[in-house]
This record gives sequence, C-alpha cells and structure tokens, in this order.
Amino acid sequence: MTIGLDSVSYEHDGRVDVIALDDGASVLALFESINGFLPTGTEIEYPPGYPTGLFTYRWSEVIVAVSDQGPADFVILSPTINGVPIQTTEGIAVGSSRSEVVAAGVRDYMDEDDDGVADHLALGSREVPGTRSLDRDGFVGAEFLLLVIYGDTVERIIVPANDFSDL
Repeated sequence: MTIGLDSVSYEHDGRVDVIALDDGASVLALFESINGFLPTGTEIEYPPGYPTGLFTYRWSEVIVAVSDQGPADFVILSPTINGVPIQTTEGIAVGSSRSEVVAAGVRDYMDEDDDGVADHLALGSREVPGTRSLDRDGFVGAEFLLLVIYGDTVERIIVPANDFSDL
C-alpha cells in the first residue's frame, strides 16, 4: 500500500485500487477490508459536549478519522496493516530512519521536546491557496504528510497534516 497527499493505492489480487483521500467512506472501507472488520466509531466532540460529525475508527495499526461526506485523515502506527506493507510514495514507512527521511526531502516542522532537533517533519509539502500558515509567518498554508520521529526512527505518519488549522 502506498500513501500520498491525494490518494492511497493498494495492490492486491493482480490489480491496483487507487482511492482519493477526499472519499472518506471508501478510505474507511479499504482499511475495513484489509483488517477484516470495522471497529465502532467514536464521535469527536470539540469542545467536549459539542459533536463535530467527525468519527474515529481505531485498529491496532491505523486510526482513521472521517465525516459522513468528507475526506479521510489517518494515522499510520505500524510498517504493516494486517500484514500489508504501507509506505509513502517516497518509500518512507513507520520504522524508517531519520537519515532515510532526510534523504526523501523533508522539512523541519516542529521540535516537540526542545532539544534542537525536529521530531515532526513535513514530507511532500504543497501550498493550499486561500490559507495562511500558522507557523511560517507570511506564507500560504501547506498540506503535507507529517512524520513523527522519536529517537532516530519514524514512529507514526499522519495523512494529511497541515500548517493552517489548529484542530
């Protein structure tokens, strides 16, 4: 399985299925198909007590967030999902090293532990017209895959992430 900013592709049974991230229901169905079941969805309330219409579905290797008619966001927590390898179009997976990530062309996004080394790195960045970056003053907002690194290893991949919303 390969993930990018616009889609996820899944090669199986001699064919390749390409699903747009804008089609949240189909992305959710893909992960249900691979895992063999659909966990109970939990509605996100923000602030608490105010339903958002956004539901999360949690398997051990991936968490998917989707609304009724909207796009899907997901967090990859493992290099495989029920035995299916998953990586970015650049070949980065959970478990990839910092040097592999740097070679793939990331930009520093955030240094969570203030040790002078970024632990959140943006991969595959693209501008989103009509938005403003919240962390790069004067820049148009961007979407990207967010690689979360602990130590020297990718621990999770957030698809997609952005720098123009704080929710």
